[in-house]
Amino acid sequence: MAFLSNTNLDEKAELIFDLYDFDGSKYISRDELVILMTNALSALNNMNKLKPPTLTEIENKVDEFFEKSDTNRDNKITLKEFKTYIKTDPQVLKVLFNYDIAKKEDLGKNLGNGELPEYDSDLEREINPKEL
Repeated sequence: MAFLSNTNLDEKAELIFDLYDFDGSKYISRDELVILMTNALSALNNMNKLKPPTLTEIENKVDEFFEKSDTNRDNKITLKEFKTYIKTDPQVLKVLFNYDIAKKEDLGKNLGNGELPEYDSDLEREINPKEL
């Protein structure tokens, strides 16, 4: 597991993408994304001592994911679309930073010149508390 923790966000995204591309089609289908979202949201809710997500919440997140990431509207999420989404969606980024899954360097030059996006004014403080 130490290997995974030392990988960058692109490599983590590729691993997750491959894990949920059950049929090896090189894209994530709606059904595969429902499974991914069910697992991710259930884990996050559990870590935050919340109830498991409802089917409606999961479906809403899947719809939102497709709306924001499926740029060619083919109802398939390619690896490129997947990576772009996780690097630009404010909610996803907040989770990734809060759980130390991603670092500022992971954003690269394509997003805000390597700076955090301006969606949460206290995110920088949360990620880099002065106590550290």
